[in-house]
Amino acid sequence: MLFNSYLFIFIFLPVTLALVGAGRHLYGTRGGLTCIVAASLVFYGYWRPLFLTLLIGSILVNHQIGLWIMTLSGKHRRAWLWTGITLNIAVLGYFKYWNFFLGSLAHVLPFDPDIHPLVLPLGISFYTFQQIAFLLDIHHKKIERSSFVEYMAFVSFFPQLIAGPIVRYNTVHRQFISPEWLRWNNEFFATGLCLFSLGLFKKTVLADQLAVFVGPIFDAGARGDVVSAIEAWTATLAYTFQLYFDFSGYADMALGLGAMLGIRLPDNFNSPYKAHNFINFWQRWHISLSRFFRDYLYIPLGGNRCSFSRHLRNLMITMLLCGLWHGAGWQFIFWGGMHGLFLMLNHLRISRFPNLRMPRPLGVLATFSIIALLWTAFRSADMFTALYLYKRMFCLSGFLTPAQFSFPTFDIANFITAGAGSAPYWLILSALIVWGLPNTAAWCRLPQENMGSLPVFKGVTKAIMAGMLFFVCLKVLAGTGSSEFLYFNF
Repeated sequence: MLFNSYLFIFIFLPVTLALVGAGRHLYGTRGGLTCIVAASLVFYGYWRPLFLTLLIGSILVNHQIGLWIMTLSGKHRRAWLWTGITLNIAVLGYFKYWNFFLGSLAHVLPFDPDIHPLVLPLGISFYTFQQIAFLLDIHHKKIERSSFVEYMAFVSFFPQLIAGPIVRYNTVHRQFISPEWLRWNNEFFATGLCLFSLGLFKKTVLADQLAVFVGPIFDAGARGDVVSAIEAWTATLAYTFQLYFDFSGYADMALGLGAMLGIRLPDNFNSPYKAHNFINFWQRWHISLSRFFRDYLYIPLGGNRCSFSRHLRNLMITMLLCGLWHGAGWQFIFWGGMHGLFLMLNHLRISRFPNLRMPRPLGVLATFSIIALLWTAFRSADMFTALYLYKRMFCLSGFLTPAQFSFPTFDIANFITAGAGSAPYWLILSALIVWGLPNTAAWCRLPQENMGSLPVFKGVTKAIMAGMLFFVCLKVLAGTGSSEFLYFNF
């Protein structure tokens, strides 16, 4: 069920808010959590009810293993930990990587693999990592107790079930057991409504409009059709902004839905395209995923508490696996490896040449340019498509004339006459928003988190702002319809 659909906005969400509110009022924490679980299962099972059994089975198995880890000690404790991790990775690996493994093996060994298309269960990468983190936190004695209804609500919580953020158990457990959760909070609800509307605006008005300039060019590249340098650059930049607004829009909507239900979810974005180097970028982009890989892979490998060469090795391993987590394809491994390489270069510069610094505006431009180029591989159907588009972007096969697409070029006369239907219009508008405006956290913070210089909008102001944005989004949805979020694919 899509956040940006009429079904979700006008039926599912109001009914869920009413049920959870009534459940908390009548039956306390357990009543509210039971309603959240019921709504989340309906939300997840709406697309393919069959995958609901996989989600519920995963929850049952992981919670029981977590209880065994909690009560046992020594080698038995470690054995159940690794059993749980292995089971989670095996299920994820089968659905997400089995066909990729067979196809790659067929290029090396002389056999014809029997490959059957597998449908990737929505959110499996996110809820798998979330449950692995749960088992590890229990093993490290960071979690002391876990009731089944709390655990089920933690894993299945619909605002973040499909595309994150990846949440730690203690983050929501403390809120579930707090007396504050049982009380209605006007400021929380108004802020949540404002966050949801901002995210809906990013998705429907910005990301979906940019998508028009992305799909045809990348599809043409996958077919090997003639693509001009201007078209390739336009598609790359459009996708760079589309992914930003699409994913950050989802993150805003998730935080907003959580706030409307009285739950504060962790931030997942902090103006990542304002990053002045790759280290700074990964502190701002998909923050919950970065923290997961840092805490459960990079630090256990040794982090930076080892020799410099091993430190660089740890960075590369982490980013290669981060790339593979995003998708089963060599283009994702390339994307992760290149991010690992630039992170290594950043750390090398800091360690060996601490006084060699690029002016911050130039650093932001250079970082954004490289990231945009790497998004080309990320969006491509395979590595061959990515290499083909790179050749076209840098005119390695000669300057090609535009193909049969009707996309406008960066001609100023065409830009003026085409207006809002032109690619330059949307690219310039996107750049002004990304670099010229404060981020969502500055516009609309939850209470007690006003740490910046900009004021927090009060409840009435937030409600008015949300209403205006909401009206604009509904007008756009009426003409274009709802579309899936990009991170549903990962």
